[in-house]
Amino acid sequence: MTPDDIDEWLECWVEDHLAGHANAGDPTIDALVARCIADAAHAGIGEAALRSACGGDLRAFLADEHDAIIPPDGF
Repeated sequence: MTPDDIDEWLECWVEDHLAGHANAGDPTIDALVARCIADAAHAGIGEAALRSACGGDLRAFLADEHDAIIPPDGF
């Protein structure tokens, strides 16, 4: 996979998994990181390539995406 393919995969994963949790409870960021790494591995994407696609910090990337998609309580 090219870096662009991995970026696209990650974007789709975020849309599928973070937006889908807006009404199904709020999983922890650590659980999302683990799930993303596992799903990426299943798709043939190594952890290093995945981290490169998100700027080096998958946890921070997913936390930012999560906050952008799912507003905090009381918002």
